[in-house]
Formats: sequence, structure tokens, C-alpha cells
Amino acid sequence: MVSFDVTALFPSIPVNEAVEAIKQHLHKFDLPPEQEKAYIDCINICMKHNCFQFRNLFYSNNFGCSMGNGLSPYIAEAFMCKFESDLHKEGKLPRIWYRYVDDTFAVVKKSEVDQVLTTINNRFPSIKFTFEKEDDKLHTLPFLDVEIKRKEKRVEFSVYRKSTSTDRYITKDSYCAYNQKIAAFHSMVYRLCRLPLSVENYMREYQQILHIANVNGYEKSIIDQLIKKHSKKLKRNNVSTLFEQNTNAQKQRITLPFAPNITNKLIHVFAKSEMSIVHTNNNKLKTLLGSTKDNTPTNRCSGIYQISCSNCDKKYIGQTRRAAEVRFNEHLRSVKKKEIDKAIAAHIYDPNNDNQHTITSFDNNFKLLKKVNKPNKLDAYESIHIHINNNLMNLEPGPIIDSQLFNALKRE
Repeated sequence: MVSFDVTALFPSIPVNEAVEAIKQHLHKFDLPPEQEKAYIDCINICMKHNCFQFRNLFYSNNFGCSMGNGLSPYIAEAFMCKFESDLHKEGKLPRIWYRYVDDTFAVVKKSEVDQVLTTINNRFPSIKFTFEKEDDKLHTLPFLDVEIKRKEKRVEFSVYRKSTSTDRYITKDSYCAYNQKIAAFHSMVYRLCRLPLSVENYMREYQQILHIANVNGYEKSIIDQLIKKHSKKLKRNNVSTLFEQNTNAQKQRITLPFAPNITNKLIHVFAKSEMSIVHTNNNKLKTLLGSTKDNTPTNRCSGIYQISCSNCDKKYIGQTRRAAEVRFNEHLRSVKKKEIDKAIAAHIYDPNNDNQHTITSFDNNFKLLKKVNKPNKLDAYESIHIHINNNLMNLEPGPIIDSQLFNALKRE
């Protein structure tokens, strides 16, 4: 038994070959030529125009699939399917060859392992496989989270954990929602019930789960309840398919911070409208460490901004989807052209003002109140800031959002 693994799959994918594989696959559906061309053009645009920024420099990815690109998993899968199907047609793959993404389980004669590895590594210069052979003494091979043991006339399975595993999960006393705490044990129990384990291996894994539960502060009764629940569901679904009819029903999810005194009561309220609550927690290591990405300078950000008068306490609040400095320069142009139908120009050239009023520069008069990257949130944030600020020179009240919350903010 041998497991093969592709080294750095996404960055190693030759995109042109993958797109060609998709094109050949589309031929099977007899699509109109213009529709097929549209699919391929869209894929090429999404896969070949990926840029990223690092230390104020822009880079273009000219090979492989970009991490984070929504199409990358599909492109990689299309390529790997074509890769192994071509080798299979040529008779160069072992008879037993089962792949999951970039991990493959195969059965190969000992004398042919190096030959198979050379064949698959020579197919494309960028695609390189590593391999792991079964233990010669124990006749075992770890593959994903399963340990496969070969005996004379049968194969046994057991759960595999790396030697670096610490058995540490979310502890019972953590300030998290209960369903998030128990999620890891749901996964372990599901695997325990689904894998075809022998009685001995089943009891060994059961004892291991109890040990992990004890380390993290959970009682044995919780694990027993989970096993009973998963076993009952598995047996029920094996008897009839009637119970699986509503499994695809999608509930609308509401994201709320975890506050058990409030959210535990809201769960039942939202459930009446077929909605479920998903708890969030901003107290994360990522939040404490901050972002590793370059900070975007204020003059290039979008969001809610404030422009203050240099000679009085009046200020203008607005929104912009473009770079802040671009929007500020538009306000300067309107002042120079004396466009008194615009708020800032109207304030500066107001004949009722006793003193001269001016705005001089971006650094002196501009302030970014809220960085907003999603355009659909601009109106709400602008309305909030207009409600909670005084001495505005705005000619209009901003986006009209009928909400008692905004009225409450204004009163405060």
C-alpha cells in the first residue's frame, strides 16, 4: 500500500491545461458554441488576472491557481481528473488508485513503486508527488485520518492521529456557545459510527474519545449521548430514505455576538421564523495580532468622511466608494468654481458669514470617520454619523433610513 501526495497543489497547476480539460468536458453536453466560449472566457479572466499587493508593490500571479480564488478548487479538480484519466487510458496507473483532492491511495508491487512515481512526476514539470509506503513490520499505512492495516485476506481500519496531537480542543469552561464547544466531539463520534471498525478498534477509539473529553472537562455521559444520537440516525437512514427529505432545507442564519443571557432567549424567537443564530466572538488571536496585510493609506480608502472648515466648527459628512483623496479634490474643484449648490461651496460663499471660510488641504481638513469596503453599507454608516454629529454644513439630511435606532442615537 502506498499513498501519493501532490506537493503544493494549487500553485503547481498549469492553468492552460486545466482550462483545456474543462473545455473538453463541456463538449460532452452539446452546448451552443457561444455559451461554451463564454464559460471558457470567464474562467480565463478569473484565473489569469490575479494581482496582490505586498509592501506597496503590486504583483501578478502568472502561474498556478491563486489561494483564495473561488475557482481554484474546481480548476485543480478538473486538472487532476484529466491527469489521472489520461494515465489510466495509457495503462500507466496501478489497478487500485483512489484519489481525494491531492491525496491518493494505491496498491503497487514493491518493485514498481519507483517506476510509478517516476511516471507521474514526469507528466508535467510543475506537478511533483511525494509518497509514503506501508510499514513493513506492522503492514499499516496512514491515509488522511484513517490508518489502514493489511492482513492476509482482509483490510482493517482504525482512526489515525498524528504523534503531535495534543488532545486539546475547546474546553468546557470556555466562553463559547455550547454547539461550538461540542462540534469537535460531534465530528469524532460521527467518524466512530461511520467507519467500518472492528470491535477492538471501535472500543479503542471510544476510550480515546472519552480521554479527550476528560482532558477538556466534559463528562462521559455527553459522549454516550452523542454516540446514541449518531447511531440512531445512521440506523434510521439505512432503513428508509423518508427521513432524509428535509435535510436540504436551508435555514436563514443570523450572526450575533455570543451573549448567552440575550442570545439564548432569541434562539426560540428566531426559530419561529425558520431562522437560526450563529454566534461570533471577536476575542480571537487574529484580532490581537492584527492583520499581516499592508495598511491602505487614508487617502486611498473608501468610506465615511468628514471635511471641516478651517475657520469655524462647521463640518461636512459624506460617503465615497472611490479613493478619499479623489473625492476631496472634487470638493475643492466645486469650491473653486463657486458651485453654491454644493454644500461646502455654499458654506464658504455664504453672504451671511462674517468671516472668510476656507478648506485648504487634505491633511488639514479631511478625516476618515469609518473605513467601509462594502458599498451596500455606506448609506447606513453615513446616516449614523449624520445623526450623531452637530454643526453640519450638509444641505441634505443624508440617506433616509426609517429606524428608531437612529432616532435614539440622535437623542443621545
